[in-house]
Amino acid sequence: MVKRIVLLSGILFLCVVLLVGVAEEKKGKTTTTSKKKEEEVKKEVKKEVKKEEDEQKILEKKREELNNTEWEISIAPYNENVYKESDTLYFFDNKIITKKLKEKGYLPSNYSLRIQPDKSFTWETMQSKEQGGDKVFWRGDIYGESMRGGFSEFKENGEKNHYIFSTRNWKKIKDLPEELKEKQKTEEKK
Repeated sequence: MVKRIVLLSGILFLCVVLLVGVAEEKKGKTTTTSKKKEEEVKKEVKKEVKKEEDEQKILEKKREELNNTEWEISIAPYNENVYKESDTLYFFDNKIITKKLKEKGYLPSNYSLRIQPDKSFTWETMQSKEQGGDKVFWRGDIYGESMRGGFSEFKENGEKNHYIFSTRNWKKIKDLPEELKEKQKTEEKK
């Protein structure tokens, strides 16, 4: 979002420089300095556009790599840091779901993905239950072949639970397990 604001600011600045240049040209006062500034702004805008396009290509590639993967995760209550539970997290069709949350009635969810300055990736999503107002907010950071992050469950009754997770291993899969597939087919009909 910030990059887009910077990009739009650069474009706006370029427009102002161009308008001032046109006005000066009409008055016969075109200066070398204003033309140099105009060229500098054009180069900067092109550079930002190229950077944004390159970043989008990297994100598309990472999203493709994540699709059809299964991650075994260890889960701990946020303040304990002792991994007491495990679950399986699936990335498929640009969505995520876990076995345990599916069993609780949560639906698969789209996720956002962004690249960090250190070239790691962060994904985030919010999942809702099929019935009721319970929600889970996820954030995961991917470093090479591993992932860690956290999620918070906010129940309709006001109860809140916060967890951290870390991956044990992951693998590519050809298809979702049957118990998740059935749910997906049902949702697509709605």
